[in-house]
Amino acid sequence: MNRTALTLTELIVVMMVGAILIAVVTVQFVMMTGFKTDMGDKAYVIREARLIMSHMSRVLRFAQPGTLYFVEDANTQKIYANIRKGHISMVTESEGDKVCYYKRVISEDGFAPNDFCFAKGEGSTTWQVIGRGVTFFDVDNTGNRLWDPDTKLLTLRFTVTKNSTSIPVETTIRVMGEE
Repeated sequence: MNRTALTLTELIVVMMVGAILIAVVTVQFVMMTGFKTDMGDKAYVIREARLIMSHMSRVLRFAQPGTLYFVEDANTQKIYANIRKGHISMVTESEGDKVCYYKRVISEDGFAPNDFCFAKGEGSTTWQVIGRGVTFFDVDNTGNRLWDPDTKLLTLRFTVTKNSTSIPVETTIRVMGEE
C-alpha cells in the first residue's frame, strides 16, 4: 500500500512540535523585552542621579556655610544657600551674590511629580528641571545631621526611581564658600 498523505497521528505530532517551538520563541521574546526594559530603566535612573548629583555638588560646594537652609512643605522639599559672585559660572561677577535653590516637586502646577528643579535669585520663579523621578529627597536636618557647620560637610541624599528600578544616592561634600 502506497501512502502519499500524513496520518492523523503524524499530523498531531507535527502540530505539537510546532506549538512547542512557537511557545519557546515567544517566551524568549518576552524575556528579552523585559530585560531590555529593565536595562533601559536602570540606565535612565543612573543618568538622572548622576546629573542631579553633579549639579548639586558643583553649586553647593560654594555655598556660604551660614546660609544653608532646608525647607519641607506639602508640595515641595527644598534646600537653598547663598553663593558668592564669581565662584561658579552660574553666578557671575556682574550678577552679584545669588541664592540658589533646589527643590523636589511633590505636587505643584507646571511640574510633574518627582521633578527635581534648580533656580537662582531671591524669590525666583524661573525653575529649571535638572532631573526627573526623584522619589525621595532628604531635607530633614533635625535628627540626621545633613549639615555639620563645624566640619563644613553637607550630606546630599535622594532616590531616583523609574518603574520598579530605584537607586538611592548619597554623597558628602565639603562646603568651601566664604563666610
